[in-house]
Amino acid sequence: MERRPSPTDRPTSRAFTLTEILVAVVVLVVVIAATAQIFGTAGKVAGLGQANQAVLQESSVVERMIRQDLEALANEGYFMVQCVAVRNDAARFWPSGDPNAPLLDSNRPATEYLRADRIVFFRHGQEETTRFIGSRDQGAFGGLPAATLSRVTYGHGVQMEDSVIQSGSSVQRLDPLGFDSGPLTPWAGDNPLDGPDLNTAIWPAGTAGPRRSGRQPEARDWILARSAVLLANDGGSRDHLATDNSYGPSSTVGLFQQSNAWQPVNAPFPAYDLMASRVDAASSTIDEVERSVCNGIIPVNGSSSSVFYETNLPFWSSTAAWNQQVRGRLIGGTFGPFVGQVAVGGYPRVEKVAPSMDRQDQMLVAPMLAGNCSSFTVDWTWDRWVGHEHTGDHDSPDVQVWNAAGTQAWQASGYIPNFAEPRVWYGLPDGLPGQGGNAGPNERGVYSLSERVGSAGPAPFNFLTGPAQPTLYPPLWDPITGIGAQRIEGGMNNALPVPQPILAWPSTANPVLWVYTATFGFNHEEGVSVVTNTATDPPTVRATSRTDVTPLPSALRFTAVLHDPEKKLERGRSFQFVVELTRAGGRER
Repeated sequence: MERRPSPTDRPTSRAFTLTEILVAVVVLVVVIAATAQIFGTAGKVAGLGQANQAVLQESSVVERMIRQDLEALANEGYFMVQCVAVRNDAARFWPSGDPNAPLLDSNRPATEYLRADRIVFFRHGQEETTRFIGSRDQGAFGGLPAATLSRVTYGHGVQMEDSVIQSGSSVQRLDPLGFDSGPLTPWAGDNPLDGPDLNTAIWPAGTAGPRRSGRQPEARDWILARSAVLLANDGGSRDHLATDNSYGPSSTVGLFQQSNAWQPVNAPFPAYDLMASRVDAASSTIDEVERSVCNGIIPVNGSSSSVFYETNLPFWSSTAAWNQQVRGRLIGGTFGPFVGQVAVGGYPRVEKVAPSMDRQDQMLVAPMLAGNCSSFTVDWTWDRWVGHEHTGDHDSPDVQVWNAAGTQAWQASGYIPNFAEPRVWYGLPDGLPGQGGNAGPNERGVYSLSERVGSAGPAPFNFLTGPAQPTLYPPLWDPITGIGAQRIEGGMNNALPVPQPILAWPSTANPVLWVYTATFGFNHEEGVSVVTNTATDPPTVRATSRTDVTPLPSALRFTAVLHDPEKKLERGRSFQFVVELTRAGGRER
């Protein structure tokens, strides 16, 4: 008889203990954490890669646009470089002070400076308006109004919130005008405790609008803009490129703010419609622009029976009239005479997103070149022989530049750098520039022209070893008036007998802003006037310096700090490139 198996004969199965389960859970957690860290690191690396890629693409667009515009650089018009160093806590002081304003860049010390430089020049080549002007203004053969000469500005723009007010069927489009105490700038603050302080105007009526906050975004959200103004005088109405005015004016009368005609007042300032980016055309020719700056000015550096002077020429002079009538008009008309001679206005309005879907607002995004640029720096330089006046090639004798009495002559060698040092760059120096030079390190090797050459005039020159430092010779240094680097560098305050190349606001003791402006006028090539005195036997031929010659730079160096939109690159990436300007260093006689 078989025996039934008893329960005790069944095989037993052993379960996990609590300790074993805890160990397994810990191991699983460690594996999951390690895997998450690996994926997290991979995600960060991928994010940084995408951020770098976005910044690299944007930098290539910026460089390409600048190079293309400078390749079409026109010899007409003026050329200006303004360097502005802004302290990181500037929003706490500008324009009237907001002690609680955040730093411009929270990743940098409060005393560090950011750059908001600008460059202004004229270019040849067809440029079309970006403004919507209505289908009736397309012309008989279609197409947008265009011009073959434009004024181009590269630099930061300003932004404005709450710029469209909708009330039923009524719409008010607001444009910034500035504060009571100063212009709207990319670094402006606005203390919320005393209410909004930014004055506005209603487009297109131009009437006063309600005040809005003028506080600007942090520096990593500053917009780098390319603003082009077409010189497009079509012979018709001064404020319209064509006939349809359904969308307001399509052009300004001129580049500068007007009185009652296209010719500006004695202290011009930028046309508001251009600063507001509502229009991108000025109904002026380049001759009208020049006359508006230099109207009625003739040389005042003296004459004699043996030397004759041409008349009705724009000029630079060492007198107060120089600042007031020429340099002051150019600086004021371009950057605005807002804070004494520290002219830092004229920054155009540029938005990343249009305030509304209306076509009148779409143009506000057109000037944007880079949406996240915390710093933009421009330096300039001259090559050897710039301003050289000679009778043949560079080895031929120099033109003799005579004084007013015709009793003394100098060699017209132009600009001669120091052979022992590399190319010297001019602009706003590193560190804290003061009246006597730099108080801080000059890592980039940038100086003001005045600092390097002073009032240096003709001196003994060894063509084998070169001068001890960069030197100016006639016609860049005028033997009659004694003007050297002061032709180009300085502010607009006519109270100064000699312009200071570097200015501070509010003072050198508390420099929230450092400002350097280099102005190259309308005469870039003609350094001397050759006149003949037929009263002598034989006739006497003399070359005398023209006080208005300001040769264009030979090269420009651009440095920009760009950020990705998501701010993954906390301090951004710095890019630098040099653009050589094709031009002759001297002229044959």
